[in-house]
Amino acid sequence: MSHHSLPITYRPKADAVFAGKCHSAICRGNKYAVGDTLLIYEWTGKPRRSKRGRRLRAVVTETESVGLYHDGFVFPCHGTRPSHWQGTTWWQEDAADQLAIEDGIVPPTGVALRATLMKLNGADWEGEYQIVHWRPEAKGGGA
Repeated sequence: MSHHSLPITYRPKADAVFAGKCHSAICRGNKYAVGDTLLIYEWTGKPRRSKRGRRLRAVVTETESVGLYHDGFVFPCHGTRPSHWQGTTWWQEDAADQLAIEDGIVPPTGVALRATLMKLNGADWEGEYQIVHWRPEAKGGGA
């Protein structure tokens, strides 16, 4: 098991995470595993040039691999999503809107999710990601 820092820079998502309404994030790459611990935090000002604000310790409970692309996204056939999630999902579909809701995107649409991912990850944003689900650690640091 590994420990990861997970900064949240998107304000609507940060508010949802720290209010206990959002328990997942779409993260670039494939580095998280069930049982890993997370330190989730926000920046008080400009990322990497300011103090950390609110913090939350959590444990990874589930991960899902997903490929994100300009036109849509793809879950592997062995994923845990219902069968209508298999294959390509276009950003305009209801399933993309549901993913945006789960990720704390405002407005909660697949198109807004894609725009947010593009903004946060830069010009080469397409590729392999993980949806990381967590539960907050119990008070006192226990799981």
